[in-house]
Amino acid sequence: MQADILAWTVPLVLGGFSLLFAFIYRRVGTAAHAAAGYGVLALAFALDIPQMPEHPVAKALTGDGLYISGTALLTVAVARRYGRPAHGLGLAVFCVAALGVVALALLGPLGVWGELLVSHLACGLLLLFAATRVDGRVGRHGVDIALFLLMALSALTMGLLAVSIAVTPRGALTFASWRTSDAAFALQLASTLLGSAFAVTLLLAEGLDLVSKLSRDAASDPLTGLLNRRGLEEAVAGTVRLLGETRDAVVVIDLDHFKGVNDRFGHAAGDGVLAGLAEILRCSIGERMVAARLGGEEFAVLCFNTPLGEATALAERLRRSIEMTRWPEPLADQTLTASVGVVEILEGERLADAIHRADRHLYVAKASGRNRVVSTLRDVSTDAAHRRSARVA
Repeated sequence: MQADILAWTVPLVLGGFSLLFAFIYRRVGTAAHAAAGYGVLALAFALDIPQMPEHPVAKALTGDGLYISGTALLTVAVARRYGRPAHGLGLAVFCVAALGVVALALLGPLGVWGELLVSHLACGLLLLFAATRVDGRVGRHGVDIALFLLMALSALTMGLLAVSIAVTPRGALTFASWRTSDAAFALQLASTLLGSAFAVTLLLAEGLDLVSKLSRDAASDPLTGLLNRRGLEEAVAGTVRLLGETRDAVVVIDLDHFKGVNDRFGHAAGDGVLAGLAEILRCSIGERMVAARLGGEEFAVLCFNTPLGEATALAERLRRSIEMTRWPEPLADQTLTASVGVVEILEGERLADAIHRADRHLYVAKASGRNRVVSTLRDVSTDAAHRRSARVA
């Protein structure tokens, strides 16, 4: 009676997970293969329902083919989740070869005993391979460790079932005796429990990844890949930076005459400039620094534990890099410049207030002729004195 109940339960449970993965496949990269894998396994277990027509050899070979291919599809789902190679062609060759060996065993002298032994070993090897697709990434989340353990436990279960079959006398195993055996019951029970646990864990892992991605998207600028203003604020966790703990600075950069780039060459060229400036920032800042796009053509670099002098030197390097950059067509003959404002975050000052002060320095740089760095108002007066001296000379 228990076996009959499980015979109905297993395909229903696995089929339900297949439908669930199919429902979410547009948002979850692994869902398509997981849906196919669970669907194929549900069909495989459905063949064991007692009311199904009896064609022992055909049903056995069909079921084995579905078991093996369904397990292979789940292996691909795991590999895709972790960005590991699934070796799809190799898996396909393995599945075909395994099914061929199963057929030879069933139709040859080994009979049902050989068919069951080979099919369980094949599925066990596939599950072990799936576990290796998780290995090396188990430090990411607790769910990743759980996925690895579930794959390893499933492979071990298949191995133990194979051992159980191997020690059974060949003549004692027939189609009828296998269906009512303890090993068949254990397979159905393990498939229900481990299959459900794996599906729930995979869904949880993908859900956590989706939440993490949405959080990253909300904190980043889609054009440049840098943090946006919200992301920059989250980088300091909204806390007040105390001068007594660290000497932090903010560099605010604004491209000069950027509207002219959009007007003359189009918004696609302007977007290319913004993406290029983001790349300049990524290549120029150090480990203690975070770059962000504040909006439009305005960017910022938050410099942790960096005195004003060092931040000003960085700003000057960035200004020169922008000025010396040779842009691709249609801007090949254009020289773009930027004005930069730099401030040191004061004791008890919020990041937003420091950015506002840096903006004021940036506006001074714009008003003083653009393509310059202003970290104190003395920078402007000194520069003006140099220009007057040059004109007298």
